[in-house]
Amino acid sequence: MMHRGQFDEALKIRTEKELPVYQKLGDIREEAICHGKIADIMMQRGQFDEALKIRTEKELPVYQKLGDIRSEAVTHGEIADIMMQRGEFDEALKIRTEKELPVYQKLGDIREEATVWNNLFDIYWHKEEHQAAAEAIEKAFKLVVQLQVADGLSVVGFKFGQVLISIGQPAAASKVLEISRQAAEKLEDMEQVEAIDKILAEHCSDVAEDAPELTGE
Repeated sequence: MMHRGQFDEALKIRTEKELPVYQKLGDIREEAICHGKIADIMMQRGQFDEALKIRTEKELPVYQKLGDIRSEAVTHGEIADIMMQRGEFDEALKIRTEKELPVYQKLGDIREEATVWNNLFDIYWHKEEHQAAAEAIEKAFKLVVQLQVADGLSVVGFKFGQVLISIGQPAAASKVLEISRQAAEKLEDMEQVEAIDKILAEHCSDVAEDAPELTGE
């Protein structure tokens, strides 16, 4: 993590040394990318309004002009991140479902689709729309099982397992949490492993051995 002085120095380099070069060359894509990096710094400094202005006025229009739907979706996702930081969950939900998710589904990018479903879970859970939250995290989990990506299995499985416990399905939760635990071990995230072990001991110690199998289908 950079401290304030490093943020200031990085911002100075981006705005004074890098950005003017792309502007002089007329390279609008690299200019937009540079603006995005500046917005990243603003986010890290907690300057959400400034970051939002850059995303919406300097980044997004360029990708729309270029017809780059993936970069456009990524930028929409970053705008949704800002909305969540500002507590504007309804607006973040609208962006995720209308501007971000359909693009990744169209592109067949299941990793990014899984990320969006995971983010949608966080929004629905905050809004106390628990049924929608459960459906979102289940979709995310099925996709990360398909991908077999350790960080996704660890994080998403941890959430999904707890949701299954909350709706009275400890047997299914046990299977999901075991998958999450194995992924966390692979990542050497022992804090996560300990958290999962605690949940398994408290809620899943007496589950039936013939719990339903969970697959990515």
